[in-house]
Amino acid sequence: MNPHSGYNCCDSRGDPGTGDIIDWHVYTGPDAPRPSDTRVSVLGEFGGVGLRTPGHDYSPNGQFFAYEQVTSREQLNDRYTGMVRDVRQLMTAKGLSAYVYTEITDVEGEYNGLLTYDRRVQKVDTEQVRQAHTALLDASRNLNAPAGLTLGHVRSFRVTTSGHTDRYLRHADSVARTDSDTGGPFAADATWCSRPGLAAGGVSFEASNQPGSYLRHYADQVYLARGGGPNPWDTSTSFAADATWNAGEPALWRSSVLLPTDRHQSLRVTTWGHTNRYLRHADGLAHTEIVDANSSGLLKQDATWTLRRGLADSSCYSFESVNYPGRFLRHADSRVRTATDDGSALFRQDATFCARAGIGGPGVTFESINIPGSDLRHFESAVYIASGSGAQGAYNRPQTLTADATWVIAAPWAP
Repeated sequence: MNPHSGYNCCDSRGDPGTGDIIDWHVYTGPDAPRPSDTRVSVLGEFGGVGLRTPGHDYSPNGQFFAYEQVTSREQLNDRYTGMVRDVRQLMTAKGLSAYVYTEITDVEGEYNGLLTYDRRVQKVDTEQVRQAHTALLDASRNLNAPAGLTLGHVRSFRVTTSGHTDRYLRHADSVARTDSDTGGPFAADATWCSRPGLAAGGVSFEASNQPGSYLRHYADQVYLARGGGPNPWDTSTSFAADATWNAGEPALWRSSVLLPTDRHQSLRVTTWGHTNRYLRHADGLAHTEIVDANSSGLLKQDATWTLRRGLADSSCYSFESVNYPGRFLRHADSRVRTATDDGSALFRQDATFCARAGIGGPGVTFESINIPGSDLRHFESAVYIASGSGAQGAYNRPQTLTADATWVIAAPWAP
C-alpha cells in the first residue's frame, strides 16, 4: 500500500509513516528517500522534460507546460538517458526500489512525453533508451554481488592496460594467457563461470567450455586444471586452495582507466549545455569556467593541470597546478581546492583520485581514494567530491550527478 504519493511536496502534511512505501515526487529530479526497515523507497514522480512538436500536441486552452524545456531531440535523449543513469545511482547508493517517469506520452497541455500526444512522433532514440534501461536492469540484478561478481554467472576478463584492451584472459592448451579474438573457440576459451570457492573464502573460475576445469596457479604459473587429471598442474595436492581466488580485496591497481602522467592536460565538462567549460582554480578554489581561444592567458593557465602519479597511490592520479607548481587539487569538507603538499598522509589522500570509465558515458570519472563512492563533480560552477546521497548540501544531490562527475581529458590550454 502506498499511503501518500509525493508527501514531500505541494503543501503536504508530510510523511504519514504508514503503508509499505516511502514515496517522493521530485521535478525534474531524480532524487529519492532512503528506505526504512519496513518501507521501500519509491520515486513516484519525476522528469517533466519537454520538447514541443507543433502539429502533434493539443491543449484545450492553447497553453502548454513542461517542467524543463529542451530544444532538440538530441538534448532530450541526453537528458532522459542521463536521468536513468542517475536513477541507477540512487538505486545503488540510496536504496531506491522503483520510479515513475513523467511521462510516456504528451497529454493535454503538457509536452513532457517521449511520444507526442497523437502517438505519431517518437521524440527519443529507441536504441539509446534501450541501452539506458538495460544498464539499469542489469545493475539491479547485481546489487548484492561481492566484487561485481554473481556466482553462477559467466564473465570474461578484459585487459585494461593501454594499447592492449582488445585482449582477454583465455586458456589455450591448458595454459592461461591473454589474447585478442582469433576466432574459432576463442569466445568459449575466454569465458569463465564464477563458482563458489572450492576452498572457503573465495571464488573459483570454471572454464565455460571445459566443465570441471578451473583457473589454478601451480609452481608460479597459471593453468586450466582438473583435479586428478593427467598433467603435473592437475595434482590434487592443494588443488582446492590453488583454484580459489579472493575477488573481494581492493585492486592492487586502483584505476581502471590508464592516463599519461607528467603531461599538461585540461579537464572539460561533459554535462549537456556546458561542454565549453573547464576545471580551473581561482583564489585557491576549484571552479568550472568557459575557456576558448579568446580567453586570457591567466585563465588558460588556471585551467591547465599537470597529471601526476597519485601522491597517496601510484595507480591513481593527482592534479598539480601548472602556474603554481607544488599546489595540488585536494578536497576538504567536500569542497575541492588547491593547496601546497604539506607532506601529511591526509593531504596526499585528499589529493589522490582514482580514474574509472565515465559514469555518464565517454570520459573519465575521478573517485576520491579516501572517500570511496565520492567523485569529482561540478555543481553551479563550483567543484566538489560528491556521492549523490543528498546529505551535506545541494552539491551532493543526485540530479545530473553522472554527467557532472564525468570529464573529458582535453588538450591543455597552456601547453
